[in-house]
Amino acid sequence: MFDGVELTDITAFVRLTVESPEGERRSTVLMADLMGDPPGRRHAVVARQLRDPSKLIELLMVLLDINTAGLLPAGPLGSTGAQGPASAAPTFPGLLETLLQALAADAEGLDEAKKLVEYVMADDEPPHLPPNFLALWEAAWQAHRQHSESEETT
Repeated sequence: MFDGVELTDITAFVRLTVESPEGERRSTVLMADLMGDPPGRRHAVVARQLRDPSKLIELLMVLLDINTAGLLPAGPLGSTGAQGPASAAPTFPGLLETLLQALAADAEGLDEAKKLVEYVMADDEPPHLPPNFLALWEAAWQAHRQHSESEETT
């Protein structure tokens, strides 16, 4: 049904444009029912939007702690400043602190953050995350799981 169309280009949104005989044009966007939604389309759309590691980390920080405004740097996330050129490995100030605070508070956002990390890492082109991010994330998730399991047994 959607042959020849990129999975991420399939959408339920339709642009409708009409033109009067005088040449005046008006457009609107309508949401239609998407029949036969291909498996994995939503996953692919989310993953494409989050290939930029700055967007991914920023969203993770928001999911983990809605009080991240003071932790996000003033400039764009991932900039390396005086440490080196923009092509150097990105840094994300406040990420570790936000993750630790979320663990300490047993934040509900951890479950949503886990889904998000799984989403983007399953993509054909996952983002270039900071070195050791996945190891840090996995250790944090295991700590969260162990804590949750011990809470359930008490």
